[in-house]
Amino acid sequence: MAPADFFTWAIELPRMRPQIQGLEHWEQIEHQMIAPHINQVMQALTRHLTGTVAEQWEAWRDRYVPQLLILLGGLRREATERSRAKTAMVSAALDPLLPEVRRNETLSRKALWVLTSTPGVASVLNGMRTRTYVEDSLAILKWEPMPTVRPLYEGMRSR
Repeated sequence: MAPADFFTWAIELPRMRPQIQGLEHWEQIEHQMIAPHINQVMQALTRHLTGTVAEQWEAWRDRYVPQLLILLGGLRREATERSRAKTAMVSAALDPLLPEVRRNETLSRKALWVLTSTPGVASVLNGMRTRTYVEDSLAILKWEPMPTVRPLYEGMRSR
């Protein structure tokens, strides 16, 4: 890899920015692409540079990292807003079809409840990357199944 390619995020991120679908998509990009690359380059440079060059590198790194974190934080906020907008659209369509008592639940709980209430569905795969996801999902185990889900599926399809 050429040294000029070590820190190209200022060029690459604006290109990626319009394609970021939401928070989970952003987290995949950040954790699987950006962080490993940055860590690899920074560790290699820190290990291999010595003397005055190492001091210059450390000074530059100490200025670069906070700015990069600000940039990544801004992209995370944008991704969060995109996710919120999508969630709000789905909830607005779904909520009128649900019993009022469940309308204030998280969208993931609503979706899991519908799916686990669907005749013929024996199990539902859901995200369990974090403890929060698991705890959110477990709450529906205490709920009575929906008496009928067909009107809900039909209502969502027509929207």
